[in-house]
Amino acid sequence: MTPADDIGPALEADGYARLPALLTPVECLALRALYDGPGFRSTVVMERHAYGVGEYRYFDYPLPPRVQQLREALYGRLLDTARRWNTRLKLPADFPPTLAGYLRTCHAAGQSRATPLLLRYREGGHNRLHQ
Repeated sequence: MTPADDIGPALEADGYARLPALLTPVECLALRALYDGPGFRSTVVMERHAYGVGEYRYFDYPLPPRVQQLREALYGRLLDTARRWNTRLKLPADFPPTLAGYLRTCHAAGQSRATPLLLRYREGGHNRLHQ
């Protein structure tokens, strides 16, 4: 069993899932170090939009290799949960079985920009629910 195996039940029960062993401490530091570098398409300061206190940056393509690996590894494990939630919300729940298929659907609908992001919080920072 990997840490990501418990995503669905945790999301159902709590609305969030902690995956403490998903990245090693070294990988966390490496990803954190990317924040001030190139490779991002935009930055959002959360206070400007009442999203919370902090900021986040959307990666641009090509994604860093570890981000791409995580995206591919987690898509399938989140698929059943996404389908259930959309069904409950009376929304289409026909997500493709693979990330590649999902991205093709997004691109065909005009969403071709990268959506993975990296958050930065300082002391007291937080994220509010928003859409």
